[in-house]
Amino acid sequence: MSFLKKLLNVASGKKEGSERRTAFRVEIPQLRAKLSGKPVSVSVRDISATGISLNSVAKEFTPGGEMAVNLFLGARMLVSGLVVRIVRVGDGHVGGQFVKLSPQQSDFLHSLTLEEQKRLAEKKKEAESRAAK
Repeated sequence: MSFLKKLLNVASGKKEGSERRTAFRVEIPQLRAKLSGKPVSVSVRDISATGISLNSVAKEFTPGGEMAVNLFLGARMLVSGLVVRIVRVGDGHVGGQFVKLSPQQSDFLHSLTLEEQKRLAEKKKEAESRAAK
């Protein structure tokens, strides 16, 4: 799809293909999610201010269901009590949309994804600088 067509789709609010997220996603190494009622945590495939994708092959996830999630980076809890509505179950992953967020949870998720975007942009800039030399 051309850049202009993508831009027009964004401006008109149209979604491209199967893309359903409305916010920029980031992959954060070592970010894990502990699901309520589950003894182990799962790795986070990617996250945005509005949703999350988890690496999981669990069979009990069904679209429309909800779960509570606590996010950890290593052993440190970052945020607790995120309510996630399951929107898709794929081969090896589960995608969900955050619902019923408190203002603090929403602010945290926006900050988390923004900081990771900044880190990635700086990393890319450094790599381009090294390549130019």
